[in-house]
Amino acid sequence: MLENIGGGELLIIIIIIFLFWGPTKLPEIGKYLGKGIFEFRKAMREVQDNLNLPSEDLKNLKENFNISQKIENIQKDITNELIKDNKSVEK
Repeated sequence: MLENIGGGELLIIIIIIFLFWGPTKLPEIGKYLGKGIFEFRKAMREVQDNLNLPSEDLKNLKENFNISQKIENIQKDITNELIKDNKSVEK
């Protein structure tokens, strides 16, 4: 959108702003604009941080799930070995 604005159009916009608000209000407008941009970037960083957290939690959950599957497999193996041992003792 802003890539279509050339130098001439930008100069006209600045002149209109200058005429509309005057030279006394421009520093105040710049200050509020700067604060607004700062707050917007801060909010964007928070959103990105929140989006990154679930992926870390998901990795931890997957690791825990894999560990529980391994434990279940070990339990099954032990149970099968015990059953085999009992059958061999009975014979």
